[in-house]
Amino acid sequence: MGSRIGMQTWGSDGDILPFLALAGGLAKAGHTVTVVCTSVDGKDYSHWGEAGGFRVVTVNGATVSDRNLYALTRFTDPLSELRALLGTCYEPLVEEMFAASDALCAENELVVGHVLCHTLLTASILHARPRVVLALSPMVLRTSTESPLGVDLGQVLNGMLWELGGAVMTQALFPRSNELRRRMGLPALRSLQKELFSSSLLTMVACSKALCPRPDDWGPNIHTIGFLNVPRMSDWQMSSGLAEFLREGSAPVYMTFGTCMQFDREENLRLLKEAAMLSGQRAIVQVDGQLEGSLGEGVYGVGRSDHARIFPLCSAVVHHGGAGTTQAAVLAGVPSVVVAHAYDQHDWGRRLFRSGAVPAPLRRKGLRAKQLAERIRQAVGFGQMRAKTAQLASSMKEEHGVEEAARLICGLLQQGG
Repeated sequence: MGSRIGMQTWGSDGDILPFLALAGGLAKAGHTVTVVCTSVDGKDYSHWGEAGGFRVVTVNGATVSDRNLYALTRFTDPLSELRALLGTCYEPLVEEMFAASDALCAENELVVGHVLCHTLLTASILHARPRVVLALSPMVLRTSTESPLGVDLGQVLNGMLWELGGAVMTQALFPRSNELRRRMGLPALRSLQKELFSSSLLTMVACSKALCPRPDDWGPNIHTIGFLNVPRMSDWQMSSGLAEFLREGSAPVYMTFGTCMQFDREENLRLLKEAAMLSGQRAIVQVDGQLEGSLGEGVYGVGRSDHARIFPLCSAVVHHGGAGTTQAAVLAGVPSVVVAHAYDQHDWGRRLFRSGAVPAPLRRKGLRAKQLAERIRQAVGFGQMRAKTAQLASSMKEEHGVEEAARLICGLLQQGG
């Protein structure tokens, strides 16, 4: 007999789709699953639940659909960027998100939360409900082998930076979280890293082991489970126009900045089109909300597509370095060109570059089409990059993230939390 499991996540597609993939796996295993989603784009994911056999509850409010997510602050350090984003799209929803967290903990035997969902942590304590953490990037979890900057500066400096960064984050992020906890009679959070970003019961890192080897100093509660690959979009059909574009020439470069594309759409579109032209490559450009069709000679625009089906048909993927897009491109065996905008995207770019599967990553700020075109030529022209990507893809195909996560959660339930 299955258990009742509640899940809560917040963010963009890259933060929400892995939870939906896991929810589908848990439902398939016989559990009754409810997922609470809060989208910075204001999206409704209920159709995923209908297709996957689980319930989706949407808690949306303040979004950045008409604002540049990465221009919320004039600063460029990740902490200031994240603080500005949370202040715009998270803090205003704390009461609504806590009400959803409270309901999840009241109705379910176990809850699974995104690392940033502090309302679920608070509710799980109040209800004495076991909480599992699902991390979508390894960089939120402390290790002596790497600093929070994504580079190894030696154990002493690594440790100092983790201590300093942890203290600053705990003070700077979620100003309303401790207010909520005080109202509920709970002590203030003393360390986000130790109390929120991980769970002593079970912390799952949803990253491919091929790209993110597990540090030896992580505790037994932390498991690298592999990529939570989203099932194919059952409602996506390749249009006749796109099929014809693919047939009429060489394999194109797929270009997407994911959620980032909508912020300054026209400038991003100009950059990608010009870079494709300068590189001499045909291109498919994903522009959210834009009608599908030709965007000029050798460039085809799509509003949305199933990455699992379209990436393998392309010669390379230009993307922003989001966790989901990064791993989907590798799984397809296609070299990437990473144009990082903020947050963990720089870390994913560095990880891919260290693997030898991609050229050096770029930063979106100040990027010129000529620079991007050169990286595209390297990705398409260097056979060793495609060979290395194929090797990584082969390893990833041996991983089964959804099944591994479901196994760990079921094991915890059998132990009684």
